[in-house]
Amino acid sequence: MLLAGVQVLTVINLRSLPQRSALFLTNRKASNMKTPCVYILTNKPNGTFYVGVTSDPLKRVWQHRSDFVKGFTNEHQLHRLVWYEVHATMESAIIREKAIKRWKRLWKKRLIEKRNPQWKDLFKELV
Repeated sequence: MLLAGVQVLTVINLRSLPQRSALFLTNRKASNMKTPCVYILTNKPNGTFYVGVTSDPLKRVWQHRSDFVKGFTNEHQLHRLVWYEVHATMESAIIREKAIKRWKRLWKKRLIEKRNPQWKDLFKELV
């Protein structure tokens, strides 16, 4: 959506859904919907960060966790999902991912701690 020449991001808050993300993500499989999502992985609290974007968060995070994906996340053992944000469109998710990647580390840390102060692995919310 454009508003006075500025892209407005539409974000779906999974916590506001009736039965949270598990039901939402399960139902989207049945209807073949995509779930544009930006996410942050780490190896430990205050460890190395990886910011990514996907249309299938459950599958993509599983790939990272099982070391199916070779590269940065595999080399640094970034298996802990500490933050994610669902978007209405893949375009808005990509824009948000690129913005977060440019952020200072402290800003990313604050983003994580606002929703997940204990740095818990949120993967269970997806399954």
